[in-house]
Amino acid sequence: MQKIWNRTPFIITLLLVGVLLTYSSALQGGFVANDDAMLITNNPLILEGGWAAVMQMFLSYDPELYIPLTLISFKAEYLLFGLNPLPFHAVNILLHSLNAVLVFFLIRGWSGKKGVAVLTALLFAVHPIQVEAVSWIASRKDLLSAAFFLGALLSYEKGQKKRWTLLLYLLSLLAKGNAISFPIVLLLLEYRKGKRFSMQMIRTLMPYFALALLFIFIGFMGKVGRIADMPLVLMPLFAAKAILLQIYNTLWPFYLTPIYATANSKVISLAAWIAIGASGLGIAAVYALRKKFPSIFFGFFFFLITLAPSFFVSMNIIGYYKITSDRYAYISIIGLLYILSIGFAVLWRRARTPAVLVLCGIIPTLAYTSHRQTTYWETDTTVLEMMIRRTPEYGMSYLSFGNYRLENGETEEAIALFEEGISRESYPFILGMMHNSLGKAYEKMGRTEEARNEWNKALLLVPEFEEPREQLESLER
Repeated sequence: MQKIWNRTPFIITLLLVGVLLTYSSALQGGFVANDDAMLITNNPLILEGGWAAVMQMFLSYDPELYIPLTLISFKAEYLLFGLNPLPFHAVNILLHSLNAVLVFFLIRGWSGKKGVAVLTALLFAVHPIQVEAVSWIASRKDLLSAAFFLGALLSYEKGQKKRWTLLLYLLSLLAKGNAISFPIVLLLLEYRKGKRFSMQMIRTLMPYFALALLFIFIGFMGKVGRIADMPLVLMPLFAAKAILLQIYNTLWPFYLTPIYATANSKVISLAAWIAIGASGLGIAAVYALRKKFPSIFFGFFFFLITLAPSFFVSMNIIGYYKITSDRYAYISIIGLLYILSIGFAVLWRRARTPAVLVLCGIIPTLAYTSHRQTTYWETDTTVLEMMIRRTPEYGMSYLSFGNYRLENGETEEAIALFEEGISRESYPFILGMMHNSLGKAYEKMGRTEEARNEWNKALLLVPEFEEPREQLESLER
């Protein structure tokens, strides 16, 4: 049995089977949420044209991300299968399987221990934080970029010719620009090998930094509106919160949600300062102990470096700031899982029986949680229900779900959602939008006076809101 476990083909098969069993329910899902429509089902670059459309993918944003390679993959699937969501989901699952295998080979090289590599790759394969990236078709960009990112790292570590590593890195950037962290990771790898910073190292890594700088500029041009909405002084705060949240979700992944947001009124608070202090102290402590615990230093800083690009994409969403998303940690989590796997290896050497019990409890629990979480991504309804269940204080969830119900003729259900959202929300603009939508729902049911009252409330909250004003004027005609 020990010989079987040590065989690479068996390990690869184990990872592939683990991914398939965990995410099989994703194959039953459809296209969900706005991004799937924007990127695929309503995207003329996917649905129309030939080579001209492909060329246009290299000259446009999505509307704010530069992801031409991801769009090409969608185009190819559409030409082969039409708008059948099953093949789109299948490709996501295959990409995640490939990435789990690449993680195994990388960690085996970094740790020199096959057991640590197997456990890290298996945790990566079944961890619930990966569900968003695997189950949401629009997150193809994260999976595809990660595949080339990990492939480029493996190529670099294996000493392949630089042009092949550069090509893989370029493809990673073309799938999604978050791969800009790659050259910093290479510096971390060189430091891990005991090499000192030198001009020779700079010359060796210069092509990677040049590509990163180019795509930073391209990404900035797409995100200029978002960045303009984000006060620079808040970025360290959101970075600290994102770091702590991703660590927490890695260790306790049982309450994940599509959006992690904080109300504008609560951005600067005691909790915010505690988050900054805790993150800063944690980073300083790991750095100070880098020589005593080099594996922890490497894993933690791999996590920080690869997560860092997401610190600059926090969004101002009408009364809230979006802090992070699960998919942003798709690659970053490798560093944390590597640390946990090394810790488990220590436990294995000292107390094998408890280690086996821990392993037999953790892996099935994570896989089951991921399998269950995957079902929440099957339809617009399941996604919106999950958002309300997991973040009941976030008013936009009620507004989005209520409008979705209203558009699909479920008027009474929409009214219940708007009323619940109004009872929970405090931000005037969101309240105004909910009163406006509630007015439309009442009008649809013939309850004209109640509709009038709701539109008047909407105008009191948001005087510049034109839609309720137009609705009121239409009642007077």
